Amino acid sequence: MAPVKIGVVLAVVALLAAIAGRVEAAQCNGSPAMLASCLPATQSSTSYPGAQCCSSLTRFRGNPDCLCSTMLTARQQFTFSVPNAFTIPERCGYANEIPPHYKCGNYVVGH
Repeated sequence: MAPVKIGVVLAVVALLAAIAGRVEAAQCNGSPAMLASCLPATQSSTSYPGAQCCSSLTRFRGNPDCLCSTMLTARQQFTFSVPNAFTIPERCGYANEIPPHYKCGNYVVGH
């Protein structure tokens, strides 16, 4: 396959992945109540969040946009550290859930 065709194929694949991610985020239906058990874990960036918190995060796996929008909504109701909150998936053992330098509202999180 010619280099130009490979480039076009890769561009189309990237575009489809971006569209799929936006559709997935739009279908989030996350609720701040889902994150209530994680509130104590937002006070630290190192402690284990607890089984209930980690279990509640499974619905957000692979969808950082949904987690972001849910956290920003929760931030209107509760006081917590958004950067600390974004370390919770990794502390629950869900590695690489948040992309590096991920922007969530006014926050840049991730390694």
